[in-house]
Amino acid sequence: MTDQKDEAKRRETAALWYTELQDPDVSPDTWDAFLDWEKDPGNAEAYHEIESTIGIIDRTGLNNPETKTPGRDRKPAFLGLAAAAAAIIIIGAAALTLQTSKPEPAPLTYATAIGEQETVTLEDGSILTLNTNTTLSVSYSKAERRIHLTEGEALF
Repeated sequence: MTDQKDEAKRRETAALWYTELQDPDVSPDTWDAFLDWEKDPGNAEAYHEIESTIGIIDRTGLNNPETKTPGRDRKPAFLGLAAAAAAIIIIGAAALTLQTSKPEPAPLTYATAIGEQETVTLEDGSILTLNTNTTLSVSYSKAERRIHLTEGEALF
C-alpha cells in the first residue's frame, strides 16, 4: 500500500514540475532543481508518464483554444494544471487497475505424525507420499506448482 501512495505522490510531484516548466520565464535555478529531482529513475519515469499523458490530452483537442466555450477565457496555467490533474487521475486509475490482481489461494498443508505415512493426490493429478513426521505445503499459480517441504521426507 505504501508503494502505491509513494507512486501517487511521485506522479503528483511530476505533474507539478510539468506545470512549472511550462512557464516561458522559468528560472535556471528551477531547471537545475528539476534536473536534480529527475536524476532518480522513478522520478524520471513519472515525469515522462505525465508528459505522455498530457500529449494525449493535447491531441484530443481538450487543450485547444478553438474548442473553448465562447465567453470563457482561461489562463494557460489553469489549463496546464487541469491537464496535470487529469494526467494524475488517468495514470493513477491505470496503475491501480494493473496492480489489482486476484490473490492466489492459500497453500494447502499436508502433515503426518511420527510413525504415520500418507499418500496424497494433488489437484494437478500428481501423487506424493509423505513419510513419517513430514510437513509440506503445496501452492499453485497460473505458471507453476510449488511444494515447500518443512520437515521429513516425501516421495513424488
